[in-house]
Amino acid sequence: MFRTFFLLSIGLFGGLWIAWPGIARRDNWACALDIIISAKEDKVDMRAVMAVNPKYILEKNETGKLKKIRLVGDACFR
Repeated sequence: MFRTFFLLSIGLFGGLWIAWPGIARRDNWACALDIIISAKEDKVDMRAVMAVNPKYILEKNETGKLKKIRLVGDACFR
């Protein structure tokens, strides 16, 4: 049981680290927290705007939670 949990957590962190190399830095987490807080206050952060793909803006579909997580991750962790 412990070995399975350990391998799963190593695989999850490794996969996230390959996609977003800056995920292990504390200042990048502060960046993500700033974007989330400013989004709740209806302010747009410039880092998030610059990370948005133009194709994302042109889509008319409702955005899901995974797309929002990807946008914040791309803005702060790359």
